[in-house]
Amino acid sequence: AGTVVYLQADAASLTARLGRSLNPDQRPSLTGDDPVAEVSKVLEEREPIYLSAAHHVVDGAARVDDVAAKVLALLVAPGTDPDTTPGDRS
Repeated sequence: AGTVVYLQADAASLTARLGRSLNPDQRPSLTGDDPVAEVSKVLEEREPIYLSAAHHVVDGAARVDDVAAKVLALLVAPGTDPDTTPGDRS
């Protein structure tokens, strides 16, 4: 019974992050496709589940400190962030 915050990001942002990981070999391919196609496919399948579970959706492609500040604001004072509506799954 906790709060779920979905850090939503597009496939290109997620693929770029995976490419910057310290050891890319730690993340084997799930589908055998090129990385962008693979992330797009997996995200298309999983995002409806993530959205249905989320109490809040935050732009996960934003700068790390901006994302952290938004999440902290949501957890410390739910409903006070003007850019994110509690329960908004759009």
